[in-house]
Amino acid sequence: MSKVKKTTKIPSDIVLHKFEEFHPKNIRWDLSYKKMFLTDQKRSKAIYLKDGDKYMGEIILYVSCDNVVYLESITVDPQYQGQGYGTLLNKYAIEWAKRKGFTILTGDARVGASWNSLKSLGAVEVYINKNWSKTKEDYVHFYLEIK
Repeated sequence: MSKVKKTTKIPSDIVLHKFEEFHPKNIRWDLSYKKMFLTDQKRSKAIYLKDGDKYMGEIILYVSCDNVVYLESITVDPQYQGQGYGTLLNKYAIEWAKRKGFTILTGDARVGASWNSLKSLGAVEVYINKNWSKTKEDYVHFYLEIK
């Protein structure tokens, strides 16, 4: 992990589309919507992990009010999954939210590694979304108190 760098620079269209390929087809973001979302610098924040010029993962946050930030999306390239990079992205997101004065991180995390990572950082399950967005996967709606 020593070569891995964090960046908040919005990557090229090719990279933006690359991360969408890892999501189930029916919940992939439309590229123009995602670009619009990411360029709203007042309400959204994207953090990327890079290894040299290769993008490894992204986390996208959305400011919903003065004290709450919503984890909109987290994605790690499959070749980097299972190595702690998702947890690293979550930690960066929590650190950013804390610096900005937010007190709650909330969102929906896929049951499995995504949820386990957030849970290990103190996230609490609110409820489970069964068959979320018709993906045949369950997602945990969570909140995490930022201290």
